[in-house]
Amino acid sequence: MAGLCEGGIEPPGSLKARHGRVQHPVKKSYKINQMQVEGMVSRYQQYKDRGEIDIYLRTLSYRLKFHAVPEDESKD
Repeated sequence: MAGLCEGGIEPPGSLKARHGRVQHPVKKSYKINQMQVEGMVSRYQQYKDRGEIDIYLRTLSYRLKFHAVPEDESKD
């Protein structure tokens, strides 16, 4: 591979060696979803008082399941 030193290690001055832990930006839809989940959790007592725990749990599980950011499998 071009740019690699012996043993597959990046040279100290290379961009990848200096910025190897750069993360991708978080999508706007994920941020919006996260704010909605936090708002729901903060209103738990209201759902409980109205007897709507089933609606609370269903909606919360939907947000957590379908709008979660997939784990990066290479982070083991």
